[in-house]
Amino acid sequence: MKLNYKLQGKGQPVVFLHGVFGSLDNLNQLAGGLVSEYLTLQVDLRNHGQSPWSDQISYPAMAQDVADLCRELQLKDIILIGHSMGGKVAMQLSQVIPDLIQKIVVIDIAPVKYNGSPNAIILRSLMYCLNNQITDRKQIMAVMREAGITDAICLFY
Repeated sequence: MKLNYKLQGKGQPVVFLHGVFGSLDNLNQLAGGLVSEYLTLQVDLRNHGQSPWSDQISYPAMAQDVADLCRELQLKDIILIGHSMGGKVAMQLSQVIPDLIQKIVVIDIAPVKYNGSPNAIILRSLMYCLNNQITDRKQIMAVMREAGITDAICLFY
């Protein structure tokens, strides 16, 4: 799968992987602070942003997509930064291309299975809105609040 990405700067590569429902722009501030000294690669993971969509979505599949991109761009000594779901992808990626990765930074996630996570509640709320053709932002926020999701989290998504 050919992923959408943004490549800037030059030097040692730093690869940024966003969280669930995100896109490559989510980590703009971090990447922007490093672009003067590093080659920054921001990636839209499959089924996110401008990357292609697929019925197959799993951490191994997403990691393989990123591995293919890193090989295509001939990256080595990669510093990998993954936020939330992107952190899970980063951990999986470390098993696919360990020879190309120098360091991994994982933010807001751990290598454990989460049961009843807030993301599951958010996903159910958003699916409810889609299934009921609720498209007004205020109505979507009301559905999410009713599910117990805070305003701060609602605004993030």
